[in-house]
Amino acid sequence: MAETNASTGALFMRLLTDSCKDKAKTALTYEGPAVIQLSFSVLGQVAAGELFASPEVRQAMSGLQQSVDAKKLEELVKGQ
Repeated sequence: MAETNASTGALFMRLLTDSCKDKAKTALTYEGPAVIQLSFSVLGQVAAGELFASPEVRQAMSGLQQSVDAKKLEELVKGQ
């Protein structure tokens, strides 16, 4: 896990401070520091999409549904 975090952090930093430096500066100018947090969020979404596209991960997560109370989730959603 530490290795994955290190490589993901390195990728993120390379994108912000090297490959996309000018675009990052422009985003910071117009959107402020919150844009960095948003970029972390987008990176996480992309990584999760890739992760869950893996057949091995989908198979491992297939049992998760059995541990989720669909009725309680439905009540939560309706209560919004």
